[in-house]
Amino acid sequence: MVFYINPDFEFSNFVKLYPNPAGSTITIESQTITLKSVEIFNSLGQLIQAIPNDNNQLSIDVSILQTGTYFVKKYILIKE
Repeated sequence: MVFYINPDFEFSNFVKLYPNPAGSTITIESQTITLKSVEIFNSLGQLIQAIPNDNNQLSIDVSILQTGTYFVKKYILIKE
């Protein structure tokens, strides 16, 4: 469910994910929003990992994942 869409909103200005390509860990961070949770999906759309969080930074161990392409879905809380 989407409550509000701002066409001027550029998500990459708010959230950084690095390194890409990943080594053994990835870091997701933001200076302005809270990352409520993160989900990692494989290229078939299957949920691989769900990580609850309540901070503006999260480090995830991805060393257990097989080499391939993964998608990261972030749930955020924007305080205005």
